[in-house]
Amino acid sequence: MDRAEPGDWVWVRRPGEADAAEWRAAAAAGIQAEDERPLKVVFTSPAAHWTDAAPLGNGRLGAMVWGGVASETIQLNDDTLWTGVPGDYTNPDAPAVLAKVRKLVDSGDYAAASVAALGLSGFQSVVYQPLGDINLAFGDAHTGYSAYYRDIDLKTATVNVKYTIGDVEFTREHFSSNPHQVVVTKFSANKAGSLSFVVYLDSKLQHHSTVSGTNQIVMEGSCPGQMFSPGEIKSEKSSGIKFSAILDLQCGGKGSKVQVQDEGKLKVDGADWVILLLAASSSFEGPFTMPSDSKKDPTSAASNTINSIRNLSYTQLYASHLDDYQSLFNRVTLQLSKESKNALEEEDLVAVQKGHKTNPDAPRVENGNSSRSASSAISAAERVKSFVNDEDPSLVELLFHYGRYLLISCSRPGTQISNLQGIWNQDTAPAWDGAPHMNINLQMNYWPSLPCNLSERQEPLFDFIASLMRNGSKTAKVNYEASGWVAHQVTDIWAKTSPDRGDPVWALWPMGGAWLCTHLWEHYSYSMDKNFLQNTAYPLLKGCASFLLDWLIEGRGGYLETNPSTSPEHSFIAPDGKTASVSYSTTMDMAIIKEVFSAVISSDRVLGSSDSEFVQRIEKALSRLPPTRIARDGSIMEWASRSLFHAGFEVLHVFVPLQAQDFEDPDVYHRHVSHLFGLFPGHTITIRKTPDLCKAAANSLYKRGTKFRKHNEKSCDISKCCRMYFFNYNITITCLMIILHQIQFDHSKAWDAGPGWSTTWKMALWARLRNSEHAYRMIKQLIMLVDPDHQATFEGGLYSNLFTAHPPFQIDANFGYKSAIAEMLVQSTDRDLYLLPALPRDKWAAGYVRGLKARGGTTVNIHWKEGQLHETWLWTTNKNSITRLHYGGHVATVTLACGNIYRFNKHLKCLKTYPFG
Repeated sequence: MDRAEPGDWVWVRRPGEADAAEWRAAAAAGIQAEDERPLKVVFTSPAAHWTDAAPLGNGRLGAMVWGGVASETIQLNDDTLWTGVPGDYTNPDAPAVLAKVRKLVDSGDYAAASVAALGLSGFQSVVYQPLGDINLAFGDAHTGYSAYYRDIDLKTATVNVKYTIGDVEFTREHFSSNPHQVVVTKFSANKAGSLSFVVYLDSKLQHHSTVSGTNQIVMEGSCPGQMFSPGEIKSEKSSGIKFSAILDLQCGGKGSKVQVQDEGKLKVDGADWVILLLAASSSFEGPFTMPSDSKKDPTSAASNTINSIRNLSYTQLYASHLDDYQSLFNRVTLQLSKESKNALEEEDLVAVQKGHKTNPDAPRVENGNSSRSASSAISAAERVKSFVNDEDPSLVELLFHYGRYLLISCSRPGTQISNLQGIWNQDTAPAWDGAPHMNINLQMNYWPSLPCNLSERQEPLFDFIASLMRNGSKTAKVNYEASGWVAHQVTDIWAKTSPDRGDPVWALWPMGGAWLCTHLWEHYSYSMDKNFLQNTAYPLLKGCASFLLDWLIEGRGGYLETNPSTSPEHSFIAPDGKTASVSYSTTMDMAIIKEVFSAVISSDRVLGSSDSEFVQRIEKALSRLPPTRIARDGSIMEWASRSLFHAGFEVLHVFVPLQAQDFEDPDVYHRHVSHLFGLFPGHTITIRKTPDLCKAAANSLYKRGTKFRKHNEKSCDISKCCRMYFFNYNITITCLMIILHQIQFDHSKAWDAGPGWSTTWKMALWARLRNSEHAYRMIKQLIMLVDPDHQATFEGGLYSNLFTAHPPFQIDANFGYKSAIAEMLVQSTDRDLYLLPALPRDKWAAGYVRGLKARGGTTVNIHWKEGQLHETWLWTTNKNSITRLHYGGHVATVTLACGNIYRFNKHLKCLKTYPFG
């Protein structure tokens, strides 16, 4: 294997038909190509904490590059390394417990029902494990370094490290190749013979390492078959998943040599360049095969991977990696500017090959926008810290593209689903086990895949839903004596479907699988792929809907209800004053069921009414689901209460409707906003069809989020203010919060506290309400630097490597953020397309977005100036689609024919049509 010299060409793929068509259309429109600008997450020192390290991934293999000088660690992950074995996710005692819980709920004894519901608990999920580390020791001579630089180049999916010792500049390049399934590292220096180090593999799991031949290290080990206590790993032979990692070392230079040292180490001396290839494999053969029954030999698999690329040069490996990655990353371009005039040059539809990279076809930015050039030399941490003052839009862009980079890096066809930390984890006992949580976190991981033009990233999710259906049908039958299939709040690599072990406030939530199923219909609505709908989506949707039909029971007032029912992780104060979590027909339950039932009905219509009897049952049940109700404080009710009344009163000249009695909320700032599911990601609350519910949803967000840093020169929050100044009024604190908002309390002193994922969900909710001010406020709330040494004092925020914080690290907000950005720029239904619906015009006065997707198979490019739409381009993969195009009060009904690109002005008048192919 040879080293790529600085002047080498790196060849990328020949343009595909779609690329060539866009190029021709751009040429016909007179659109000019322009220079690239960097998209880099920059570090100015080696990592001191894991969240300072730089992530790489090919979907399956992850790496965290610490960038140390005297000693370096490249921490490794394989997405199939988990504890445990396939489980029995049934509980034969559950039906009797269920009957008892339902009886207690019916009698209004919610606290007792919550205690009794503990009997419905299952087993805890298993735990995501780290693979190990590549450790390198360069010696004491590397302690006196200068000119240190490290970055993640989002355009090339590489991590680069540079530093100088004396007159020698050292360079390291890292990438994780999807085409060849290896992590690649190249070390070089500008002076011959300067590279010397010791390298070895290590792991926190049971393992042993040996040297094979003169240039390979082989590490073999296994995951625990079970976790005996948090963080404890038994040393005896494990019955868990086995793994193997092989590190292959190649070097060059006249005086270079490699020596074998004791304990599985290799020593390199006097090399000009060194290339490391890391291949890894495991014995995992799917969620239904016991590790002890696996016929897969991970060492042979890893060895075959190394052997398959033995004759490829570094240049060839890098070219294949670049071609693969950029075919995904270059689909979308986003540029934002504060400039009000001429901030962005004429639009560019085309990706232009330039040098050894593929140009991401972004419009040129004028020289006056200095933050763009300066930002490439400033660390990401410093940029995050300064955002509170400069509100640099290029950092907003960078974080958007970083989310796209991470999704490409942790979810590929054939891999496992993106878990709570994507694929990156250094601990044997990570927070929340690293397990996918299905009450928001797993779904948020995949929210951006459709609007951000990465639909293939969902394939692991669809494969996983099919596995859940297999286990969940047993859970439904045994636990609930129901047909179809069910999955609850948390899952793992073995497709766990039973309730988790623990408090029902979070463990008892049988809507996890149903929420996941809404992604199936969403995929069809964007792709219009009828084969997918028929062969993949509809069988899974039907099985889910079958369970929901059986789960619904007769309630009062002619409605169907769910009982027991919880609002994820949130308790209430029952009328008897006791804290409880279990009731019936929570708003989120009903919203999810409505989405699933509607998807089944719509799917059947597309497929030609092939399942009419079943669909008739769905339609009848859908008509009997209770409506979303507005509570007496003007917000969306979260829990259902059987005490309904209609009244109203007036306080401070603000009329507050009292339409239904909700339970008292003991934590109005709770991180979950589950009762707003119908607004986003659902579709049952819309500005057009349900304006009153949209107002109530906004009130819910004010109620959930508004805290105050100062009031009368002393620290307090709004609820304390309410108690202080309105004690004599016989109204609730939450009602007063809405009133204070309506009389324009000073929100400049307010912030919306919450974990990163909560912040980005609220950001999307505000965008769906077309409230750009509050959506942007959520961006500001998220972009604050978290200190890993004191992270317990933070709510949300970013680490120095731009990972999002709960804290600790959870990757969901990285994905929720980019989904919300897309929602601010483009919203769509099956027939409507809204342009710039929540654009913060005073913050991003000029900008350009290319390649976003809308429902109906439509691709959208938008250019705006001075805060207003300038032009938009649309094209569709659907045969012919009729779309109502919306912007700024203008509505135009347009017909889009497949094969054409349509160019519209700010008045939504079609200026010109260009042939796509």
